[in-house]
Amino acid sequence: MTTPKTILITGASGLVGESLCAALMARGHSVRTLSRSDQGDHQWDVAAGQLDSRALDGVDSVIHLAGESVAQRWTDAVKARILDSRVDSTRLLVDSILAQKKRPTYIAASGIQDTLKSNHRMGLQLRNLDRLNEGDRSVIAKAADEIRSVSACHTPPKT
Repeated sequence: MTTPKTILITGASGLVGESLCAALMARGHSVRTLSRSDQGDHQWDVAAGQLDSRALDGVDSVIHLAGESVAQRWTDAVKARILDSRVDSTRLLVDSILAQKKRPTYIAASGIQDTLKSNHRMGLQLRNLDRLNEGDRSVIAKAADEIRSVSACHTPPKT
């Protein structure tokens, strides 16, 4: 039997986020969402460096999926927004996590790799998975596979 966890998810309204939230709730976990809009359980404003101070209270894991969509034409401005959205949001989340007495597991599933070679693709970073049970690792692995398959469809043209 899985011990229920409290999980905070960014990007919960996205393609992967919606499916992941449903799968985690079906496994008995409590899922909270961190959103730019008032649709989430907690709000944040990455540009202003603000995150609802209650968002991390009692959270066991944070899954960070938020970021500028890669499913668009990659102009120089779009590339900058994609990178900035991931760097700035990750910085805000990690700084907030480090300020916690009890630090949750952090999983980030958005990133850009190989930018110097113009070979842009979605990357996957997983931290502290050994702290999750086999069933939870399976759900995360399926989400990772979905991220990889979506990103493979949206590889930008070489410039």
